[in-house]
Amino acid sequence: MLQKYLTYIILWILFQLTVEINCQMNPIQPRQRSFHTASVNGDKLFILGGGSNVKGVIVGKDFFYLNVSVVFNTQNLLWGDLSSNNFLSPHFGAASAVGGEYDNTTFIYGGVTGDPTMDLVNSFDSDGFSGFIDKIARTNTNIRKAFLTGIMDRNEKMYLWGGAEVINGKAANYVNDMLIFDTVNLMWGKGSVVGAPTPRINYGAVLLPNNNIIYTGGYDGKELALNQVYIYDTINDSWDIKATSGKIPSNRDGFSAVLGDGYDQLTESDILLLDIRNNEEYLWTNQFVPPTVLPSPTPSGTQLSTLPTSLTLSPAPMQQSNNKSTPVISIVVESLFGCVILSLGCFFLYRWNKTKPKQKDTSIISEH
Repeated sequence: MLQKYLTYIILWILFQLTVEINCQMNPIQPRQRSFHTASVNGDKLFILGGGSNVKGVIVGKDFFYLNVSVVFNTQNLLWGDLSSNNFLSPHFGAASAVGGEYDNTTFIYGGVTGDPTMDLVNSFDSDGFSGFIDKIARTNTNIRKAFLTGIMDRNEKMYLWGGAEVINGKAANYVNDMLIFDTVNLMWGKGSVVGAPTPRINYGAVLLPNNNIIYTGGYDGKELALNQVYIYDTINDSWDIKATSGKIPSNRDGFSAVLGDGYDQLTESDILLLDIRNNEEYLWTNQFVPPTVLPSPTPSGTQLSTLPTSLTLSPAPMQQSNNKSTPVISIVVESLFGCVILSLGCFFLYRWNKTKPKQKDTSIISEH
């Protein structure tokens, strides 16, 4: 009986090692998607949910991340799969932002889902593990929206303007209300709609250093113009409109601040620059000049000589090589560990089989 149990234990350990090594040798390849949430929390870029235009392909349950603290190559990305930690129902069109008491919690709001029991606000921590299901927030409001952008200010409040109401699992009316979710106290509030933009979805939004939020473009049945930008003052709860000058980009929607649909790549740039230094009028421009930053003096007081670009960047491939070798080293160590376990198991089985006949002989002699 002991021999049988020992054999099962050894086989189970070897199976676990094989599965773990297999996972490291075959990283996941995420499927194409749109209307997913993407948020940087800690040193990871988390991708959650989304929709697919491919018939029969469901990606709304997918949950994976990319470690952005190490050197990586976009042609060979090492994604980590967290789908087994995803307690949410398949969904798309949700909004996300990082906040909370310690500024390390990703909050997921709304989205289109076929599950009527899915909570309005959910969260996960910087390791990708599921946090609470927000029952408090759910009781304070029942407004579910989709195709909007979540903006977190420096007071850990999440601003959710516009989007489309979700009714019976489908996106319905476009709205222009402002929901405000306090991610520390888990309470809902509402912002002013006086002077707010017209109802729309898939707009661009970004938080400025002065706690204002800029809203541009979007979609209300057609791509909306960029000749005006709307500014929401989070401190005074008020809206303002700024006219723009320069070469006005074409109408567009479905973008993150500057990228999206509705423009011709042959005649227009993928990247748009809006100069907001003039408070009276914002200027669309094609040129970006970074501010001049003087290098800090060296301890000896001497200037550092300028190195050629090739020399300055030369350590990067070495780091990348080290990162790629990490799974290989791990696999080798685990393989050695497996061999040690197997050897010990075989040794104990050998000893057990060797002593067993002696015990039988002893019992026979004692009977005679």
